[in-house]
Amino acid sequence: MIDIQVDADNRVIEFHISGKVSQEDYEQVYAATEELIAKHDKIRMLKHVGDFEGLSETKMLENMKRGFSYFHNIERAALVTDKDWAVWLTNALDPFFPMKMKAFDENELEAARVWLKTGD
Repeated sequence: MIDIQVDADNRVIEFHISGKVSQEDYEQVYAATEELIAKHDKIRMLKHVGDFEGLSETKMLENMKRGFSYFHNIERAALVTDKDWAVWLTNALDPFFPMKMKAFDENELEAARVWLKTGD
């Protein structure tokens, strides 16, 4: 499941991921993302990964391609998770992506939101 929250005034879209993620979840993510991009061109994205249990019947390769197509529209991307390896990997890969990326520990959700809005 992916819960989507949009703060259009700050050009921020948040995805709160838990349980199993379906293709329908991905389609809702695409629709919300494309709507915000249509309004602002450049957006900021937060992914909060909670008790993620995996994917159910998704078009994985197609979803990856579609997700990559948004990269030039994303100014900043924040990941909030309790997975230390994901925090480390996100921060290590930041220089190799067109957007600024930063990972935060599970208890730093508000700090991630501030960083997305202000860059601090």
